[in-house]
Amino acid sequence: MAVSVRLLTNLKVNYDTDHFHPHLERTFRLLTQETTADKQSLWASVPQPLVSQLRNSSFVEKTVSVRNGGYCNIQTDKGDVSAEITYSEPAFFEVFGFKNIVGLC
Repeated sequence: MAVSVRLLTNLKVNYDTDHFHPHLERTFRLLTQETTADKQSLWASVPQPLVSQLRNSSFVEKTVSVRNGGYCNIQTDKGDVSAEITYSEPAFFEVFGFKNIVGLC
């Protein structure tokens, strides 16, 4: 049973992470944990002043801020398409292994 648990743990770790990113061992995501008297919340964000402090730290190579820009409708030949807009810094494509197909980067 212990071997099965260990194998399942290894599988979960391997499939929970996007392994195609080039610097995976040096890439971290920061989260904010909010604890109140009746509940605990985990946010996939950090306060903006923390990002400024991290950029000035010697142990941080690069930071990437990603912001939600809301929704908009894009007009096409086949009608309107709803799209979610997300903004990021140009360093996003240096840190992560995504390829930019269209855009300024």
